[in-house]
Amino acid sequence: MASSSKYRIRIRSTNPLVQSNYKLDTLRLLIYSRDKADPGPPETICMGDNIKLKTHGGTIWTWSPKFKMEDSTKRQTFVWPQKNVTYKIIISDSSGCGQADTAYKQIFVRPFPVAILAFSDTALCENSSINIPVRFEGGDSNYSWQWYFVNSPKSYFPING
Repeated sequence: MASSSKYRIRIRSTNPLVQSNYKLDTLRLLIYSRDKADPGPPETICMGDNIKLKTHGGTIWTWSPKFKMEDSTKRQTFVWPQKNVTYKIIISDSSGCGQADTAYKQIFVRPFPVAILAFSDTALCENSSINIPVRFEGGDSNYSWQWYFVNSPKSYFPING
């Protein structure tokens, strides 16, 4: 436990009102250091996903922007961003101890993947095979897909190849 000669504390009795009696004693104080807002490193999510924003310290929290946010006044809150966004968190102490602190959290949103077919219409003989080149954009780099054979608008089934 550290002590300091820089501070003097005067305690007054309010009930009963006594000002003339002094007694030497020890008083222990717990002094909190100023809280630092820390929402963590940048994160990446997929389009349509949510993510929980969270920070440490403080007893009053204000998150912004508030668009698609569960509750901007909680230490932890869910958000549903639709594009890349930087959230700002301001934390402070309800007792008025210290100054408020501000930090930022970046969320990157991957767009939906798009399949781009790279061929022209082609006529085939029955039971012929064809390679259909396709490339993907958006999303992440781990794609999976399933081809379907369509006989009519109401009839389709997966192809195992």
